[in-house]
Amino acid sequence: MSRLELRHMRKAFGGLEVLADISLRVDASEFVSILGPSGAGKSTLFQLLTGAEHGEGEMFFDGAPLDDHGRHFAFMPQRDALMPWRRILDNTTLGLEVQGLGRKAARTRVAPLFAEFGLAGFERHFPAQLSGGMRQRAALLRTVVQERDMLLLDEPFGALDALTRAAMQRWLEQMWRHHRWTALLIT
Repeated sequence: MSRLELRHMRKAFGGLEVLADISLRVDASEFVSILGPSGAGKSTLFQLLTGAEHGEGEMFFDGAPLDDHGRHFAFMPQRDALMPWRRILDNTTLGLEVQGLGRKAARTRVAPLFAEFGLAGFERHFPAQLSGGMRQRAALLRTVVQERDMLLLDEPFGALDALTRAAMQRWLEQMWRHHRWTALLIT
């Protein structure tokens, strides 16, 4: 059984059909990339998955109709969306705190991951004090620490220069091989 299955998804904005008969399967621990030019509907697909938009077709998660979008997905947008007034430690715990986990418990969960994400020693820094790649790693840490069933990565390295982007892609592949997250990436 696949983790995520989309059947004949369609979405139009006014008279413009953005998604037309899209079907997709993602198995557990699989990393799937969706490639396409700007305006092809990649981000719209994520909006359907997260419930931000509604379309036609069928969506299933672990064989059941997808109805509670929020509990399955951890979403990482194109920009790091770090809060400039919060230190990196507090930025990485934000999703957990929003879910109702106390600050101390959230920090306890995220602290051991800083070294693995190449951020050890930068916990007390503000986002403006980090490089673009480090900011993206902090945003990814904030995403994966939520321990959702699936990661939705919306062009997570699009804002980086070509060399940093290539390094981050290699790093993400190594992290995926280690953790075996189920992930859907658009680029």
